[in-house]
Amino acid sequence: MQSQELTKSGTTTPERVREERELAPPVDVYENADEILVLADVPGADTDSIQVHLDPPELRFEARPKPLNGNGEAPYVYARTFRVNENVDPDGISAELKHGVLYIRLKKAEAVKPRKIPVKAS
Repeated sequence: MQSQELTKSGTTTPERVREERELAPPVDVYENADEILVLADVPGADTDSIQVHLDPPELRFEARPKPLNGNGEAPYVYARTFRVNENVDPDGISAELKHGVLYIRLKKAEAVKPRKIPVKAS
């Protein structure tokens, strides 16, 4: 990824901002009455290398896999950004890593969950 830096002479020169590449891992998204579940394949990553951020209206995760050669950092990072609406409870978001799959659970706000209305006999 490169950005432009304006020099004193008015010309632009490329500035190296990040040397690693972002890879968009495959994801599956499931929804039920209570939550939205995002499953992302992040092989080689561990819990210490994963960050999940909610900055409404966006949810973003980044996962850095362990380097293959044991030197330094991996030359890429898994990253995805999703737009979430106001139906998601910001305090009800959790993340878990199982066997190279990141599970992000987004609980729905109580106001948008389906309710069963009892019918009374008269």
